[in-house]
Amino acid sequence: MSEEEIQKEEGEELVDRSEGDDGKEERVLPEADALSGYQLVSKGLRLVLVSILLISVLYTLAVTGIGNLIWGEAAKGGLVKQDGQVVGSKLIGQEFTSDEYFHPRPSSKGYDGMDSGSANLAPDNDRLTERAKNELRELEKQGIKPEEVPISFVTESGSSLDPDIRPQSAYLQVPRVSENTGIAEDKLREVIDELTGGKFLGLFGQTRVNVLSLNLRVEEILRSKNDE
Repeated sequence: MSEEEIQKEEGEELVDRSEGDDGKEERVLPEADALSGYQLVSKGLRLVLVSILLISVLYTLAVTGIGNLIWGEAAKGGLVKQDGQVVGSKLIGQEFTSDEYFHPRPSSKGYDGMDSGSANLAPDNDRLTERAKNELRELEKQGIKPEEVPISFVTESGSSLDPDIRPQSAYLQVPRVSENTGIAEDKLREVIDELTGGKFLGLFGQTRVNVLSLNLRVEEILRSKNDE
């Protein structure tokens, strides 16, 4: 058999017949192996690039845009500025130790926003009991009776980063803050009432007041007094 006849025979094996057994025309299909390695790599790369564009770029931009549109400042971290400088976030608690400020709930994580999660101690855990007793002893030094203290004020939240306290916890601190700042107790109570937020949709959560907002208002009152 000549070389020409061999090539012709092999070519006939690579394609479907133009007519089927029933006399109808059949579509000629390309052999899968006919695709070159370059074409396969090219299609794979295009698929990867399109996926990156859709998932990593367009999806991220869409979610960020929707978040900023619906939740506004909260989507940006709830950052709070004073005199043009970021001083904290309304969404993450921070430590205040000066007697001139209102104090937040305890945090076993040191209010580290990169390490969310409480110690998750059980109610009968000795560490939790001792920590609560220490907190109550410190409050007693300020003339606050243990039975007056909300349990949330001597225990940490699930994230250990709660930026809010109950209004009752803020009222308990009014005498101390007033004594160390010279701001009248009635004025401080008015500020607490003004900044107290209600339940979400009137059903979920608890009434609360943001500690950072409280302390910024204290500083604002002090500055206005100094300017007089």
